[in-house]
Amino acid sequence: MTLHEALQAARSEEDVKDAYIKALGLKDYSKNLIDIQTKEIWFEAKGNHRTTYEMFTQLLHYVQVARNKGEHVPPFLCVFDRQKAVIMKTATVLPFLDKKTIRWGKRASDVTRDALDQVSAFIGTHIVAFKIADHAAEFIETVKTAIKTGEIIRTRITPDKVVDKAYDTLSETLGKNWQRDYIVWDMCCGVGNLEVKHSTPDNLWQAAIVFAVRRLIKPTWINDRDQFLQPSEPLTEDFKRDCLIYMLFNGSNLTASADGLQWNGKSWSIVNHFIPFTEEEVGAPARFESDFMVQYLANLAPVIASAEGARQSSPSSSGRHQSGLLRSARNDDAANPVIARSDSDAAIQTFNEEGWIASLRSQ
Repeated sequence: MTLHEALQAARSEEDVKDAYIKALGLKDYSKNLIDIQTKEIWFEAKGNHRTTYEMFTQLLHYVQVARNKGEHVPPFLCVFDRQKAVIMKTATVLPFLDKKTIRWGKRASDVTRDALDQVSAFIGTHIVAFKIADHAAEFIETVKTAIKTGEIIRTRITPDKVVDKAYDTLSETLGKNWQRDYIVWDMCCGVGNLEVKHSTPDNLWQAAIVFAVRRLIKPTWINDRDQFLQPSEPLTEDFKRDCLIYMLFNGSNLTASADGLQWNGKSWSIVNHFIPFTEEEVGAPARFESDFMVQYLANLAPVIASAEGARQSSPSSSGRHQSGLLRSARNDDAANPVIARSDSDAAIQTFNEEGWIASLRSQ
């Protein structure tokens, strides 16, 4: 019996707790005022429908009491009912609780309007939610990974493992080393959701270069059908990074995400792995499914900052405005199917002058 089936058959809140305990394989746990306690996670359970924010408000009351007493609190907090399960890292909420501005009820179950409002306003960007009917397996895997690694890493599991099937087909068709020998363009999402599952640096910069070449170079009789000449010399690391930044900030990169897509009687999801900002930087109301690009850019930040300093000291790259730059990149040497190095350099400088990549240097 699946977790979803067990929850639908549950007759009481205790049955709901037991269904989750069995599904998660919890061994060393206790049931007290806090519904389920382990060393790593505290769980608040409800049999009937309650909002995520109400359940977290009650659970955070217990955390506040434990903090006031100097007692142990776990690294993760989780709430669940028959329909949903939601998890968050305790560390993200501790500075909020330490302010002690919340007017709690006499008991944790007495959720006051003030407590609910404050908790709701704070935790919205720090929780990871799962609809059990569709994503029970993802929730279970996420909790087990959190206990093992200390991090919340949501593993998207789509019906029939669509990406896995795609990779099997690619391996059968192109050979097991296809990532090394071929560039595969993911038309489903523009610049490569498929490539992130087993992403390599080669995959990423190759996709970025292909995108930049297709967008910047004016079509001619040589490249009118996306047929480009091979570069006559090795591409530099700066050039690869420049193409990546151009791709990320171009309005035509077609990156997207979607959840709950219905096709062929199944529910499908698409994760956007190419968001270059954190949730806090853009004021997102909920957590992004993937931080792949943020982490990738964070690793590049020192290199980009160093390269930017070198560019600013070069008189050949100063004073060029973006509109003139892009027009030049499209029109100058139109028959040459290789992007001019100076144009790419200047594009990055212009993006930086206008604040587009300031966040990269600050990470």
